[in-house]
Amino acid sequence: GVLSKAKQQHSLFGGYDKSNGYRFNTQFENTKLLYQGNFQIDDANEIIAAAGYTENEFGANGFYAAPGDRNSTEKVQTTLASIQSKHILSTRWTLLPRLSYRYNFDDYRYFGNVNPNAGVSKHATNSFAAEVTSTYKTNTGELGFGAEVRSENINSSNIGNHRRENAGFYTQYRTSFFERLDINAGAYINYNSSYKWQIYPGIDASYAIGNALKLIGSLGTSQRIPSFTDLYLNQRPGNIGNPDVQPENAFQSEAGFKFLERNFAFNSSFFYRNIDKFIDWTRLVATEPFQANNVGTMVTRGINFRSNYHLALHDQSNFNFSLAYSYLDSKFKNMAQVLASKYQLSALKHQVTNTVDFKYHHFSVLLATRFNQRITGPSYWINDFRLSQSINKFTIY
Repeated sequence: GVLSKAKQQHSLFGGYDKSNGYRFNTQFENTKLLYQGNFQIDDANEIIAAAGYTENEFGANGFYAAPGDRNSTEKVQTTLASIQSKHILSTRWTLLPRLSYRYNFDDYRYFGNVNPNAGVSKHATNSFAAEVTSTYKTNTGELGFGAEVRSENINSSNIGNHRRENAGFYTQYRTSFFERLDINAGAYINYNSSYKWQIYPGIDASYAIGNALKLIGSLGTSQRIPSFTDLYLNQRPGNIGNPDVQPENAFQSEAGFKFLERNFAFNSSFFYRNIDKFIDWTRLVATEPFQANNVGTMVTRGINFRSNYHLALHDQSNFNFSLAYSYLDSKFKNMAQVLASKYQLSALKHQVTNTVDFKYHHFSVLLATRFNQRITGPSYWINDFRLSQSINKFTIY
C-alpha cells in the first residue's frame, strides 16, 4: 500500500510465495516485507528511510552436497534497515550521508542418505555501514568524492566467531566539456583490517557518432576480499577454509558500441578480464576435503550482443522482443597442480537469453528462455512462461 501526503510518502509491500517444487524436496515457502518512507523537510533537504525482512525456507536437494543431500533443508532470514538524507548545499554542491544495517541468519540441515543427522550448519552475520558521498558541479563537469566504513562479524557453528573492518575513499570526475565525448575517471582507496591498503583506479569514456550511434570503452581494476567461508570454514570431510588465502585482484577492459534508433536498440562489446590470485576450492587427493586456495590466474575474453525491439500496437497494447548472446573464453595460467576443482571447469562458455512480452490492456503474456553451456557438463535450456491479469489494484498471475 502507498500513503502520500504533501511532504511525505510511505509505501509498504508484503509478499508470500509457496510451491511444492519441480522435483523431490525442492519445495519452498517465502515471506517478504518492505517499508520505504520519504520525508521532504524543505526544498533542499530530504530524508529516506527503508526497512525490510525476508524469510525463505526450502528443500535443498542437490544444492551443496549432491548426491547425498536428497533430504536436506535450509532456512534463511534477512533483516535490512537504512536511513539516508540528501542536502542541496548550493547550486553546485550536494551532500548524501547514509547509515545501513544488515542481519542474516542461515540454518542448513544436512540429512544424508546414509547418516540422517550428518550435519547442522548455522550462521549469523551482522554488517554495519556508514558512508558520505558528495558531488560538486564545475564549469566543465562534475566532481564526486566520498568515504565509507563497514564493520562485519559472523557467529557460526562451523566457521567460528570472526570480525573485520573495512574503510574506503573514492574520487571521480566526469566531464562532458567536449561536444560528443564523455569521460569519467576515478580511483577507490581501500583499507581492510586484514589486508591493509589498496588502490583501484578506473576510467570509462563514450563518443557519439551522430544521434544514433555511440562508441564506448573502459579500463578498470578491482578486488574480491575472501569471504569468512573461504577463510575459516570447518566442514570436514567435505570442505575446509584457508586463513592464508589472499584477495583476488582483477583488471578489466571493454570496448564496444551502442545503437538506438526509435524503437530498436542494439549494442555489442568485447571484454577482457584478468584475475590474479584466483580463489578456487581444490584438492590433491580424492580422500581429502576441498580447500580454498589462490590457484593462479584466470584470463577471460568474451563478446556479447544484445538487441531489443519495441512495438506499440495502440495506446494500451505493446510488444517487446529482446535477444542476447554472450561468449566467454576462459583460460587458466600458472595454475597449481590439483586433482579436482570446483570452479575451473564450471565457468560459463555460451549463453543465449530471449524474452517476448506482450501486453493488451490489463492482460500480459511473458515468455523467457535461457540457454547455458559451461566448459564441461551438458548444456541446458530454462524456459519461463507467465500470464497475468490486473483487476483494479490487484494482479492475478
